[in-house]
Amino acid sequence: MNEPEFLQLIGKAENWEIEKEKLVQTRDYRGYKLQEYLKKQPPLSKIQKEILIGSLLGDGCLRKTSVSGLANAYFKYDQMFSHSSLVYLVYLVFQNITGTPPSIRYKDFEVDSKTLKKHSCSFRTYRLPVLTHYYNQFYQSDSLGNLRKRVPIQIKDWLTPIGLAFWFMEDGSTESSGLYFHTQGFQLNDVELLRQVLNEKFGLQTSLITEKRAEKKYYRIYVKAESTPILTELIKPYIIECFKYKLGFVGRDIPNQPLLNEGVD
Repeated sequence: MNEPEFLQLIGKAENWEIEKEKLVQTRDYRGYKLQEYLKKQPPLSKIQKEILIGSLLGDGCLRKTSVSGLANAYFKYDQMFSHSSLVYLVYLVFQNITGTPPSIRYKDFEVDSKTLKKHSCSFRTYRLPVLTHYYNQFYQSDSLGNLRKRVPIQIKDWLTPIGLAFWFMEDGSTESSGLYFHTQGFQLNDVELLRQVLNEKFGLQTSLITEKRAEKKYYRIYVKAESTPILTELIKPYIIECFKYKLGFVGRDIPNQPLLNEGVD
């Protein structure tokens, strides 16, 4: 898959309620049949790797049966139902290594109601050695044996505008005059590495925001107002409709400079 093909998928994903009816509901391969199928699949494409990297900085996760288990890792992607078109887009990108289309999880939001409401949407890929490779780069056990995400040093080479867009859609926001990446799940050294990449590779001016809750410090990355046009220009081709609000826009056309930075005459 190349970038023009990926851009076509964005429009398809935004109409996923219609498009999903065309999906083959299950690729029911197991055992030897699944192994033979996966052997015929090409290595992860450049687009697949870029989206995987960006999502692992955000909401995406890689999982194994156990940390020391022999089973390979799989990629799981989950979003609230209002953002299900993003799940469908990521599914379309990874469809060749996924057995089942995105599923909807229902939840009863009202105590006395028996009516279930759409809550979230998710899918997972097959287990693959290449995903185990990225699992080993993005996850490590702390001193207490708890598994946590980390930012690999290779992020300097791995993060691209497409990955940046997916990271922003999942964990970005707009507040006041600038944009934020919500990196509270990472350690300080990981957040500083991400800042370095944003500053040096993408030419953004950022600062570190420290928050203290229950005697513990958490960190966010603030992209300064003067850099929001640069970030917007980098990621706007890859932002799907339901996430444009995070850049301060409503509607399909995103101008060259964010509306949130325009003065009032």
